[in-house]
This record gives sequence, structure tokens and C-alpha cells, in this order.
Amino acid sequence: ASPLVRVHRNAPPFFVVHGHDDALAWCEEARRFVGALRGVSEAPVVYAELPGAQHAFETFCSVRSAHAAFAAVRFGEWLQAAAGNDQRVAAGTRG
Repeated sequence: ASPLVRVHRNAPPFFVVHGHDDALAWCEEARRFVGALRGVSEAPVVYAELPGAQHAFETFCSVRSAHAAFAAVRFGEWLQAAAGNDQRVAAGTRG
């Protein structure tokens, strides 16, 4: 059941958010997964480890979960902007 078996060069972009105090999935496992992805993937891999956060912390509305959701949106926007820049460069335009 380890996500490590799915790590490959063509993996999509990842934004991994993990609670430092997660009692179900240790942060060492998340760090190992992120390290393995960064070692082979050509796509961006971002890792955020949140102090004091437990497993499924984002299930309940809180300041922490709102910030995590906002960070995920920003990551998506960044990916979209980067993809747009790549398309303009491939087409020979800038902007």
C-alpha cells in the first residue's frame, strides 16, 4: 500500500501536505516519498509539513485547513501559469 511503488519519472506535479504529529502516517514516510519523487520526477514536487497537525487535519474548518487549501490553490495557479509560459515559449512568443 506504499505510494513509493508508484514513483516514476513521468509522475504528475505533487503538493504533499503532511501533519508533523500525524499518528497514522509518519512524517518520515512522507519525507521518503517526496525525496523519491524529487529524485526521479521531472515535474515539481512541493512538500509542506505542518507543526502540530494530525492526520486528516483538513477535515474540519480551521485557520490551518484554510491556509492549506489556499496553498493548494496557489500551487495549482502556479502550475497553470508555468504551463502557459511553456506554451508561449514553444510557440515562439513571450508574455
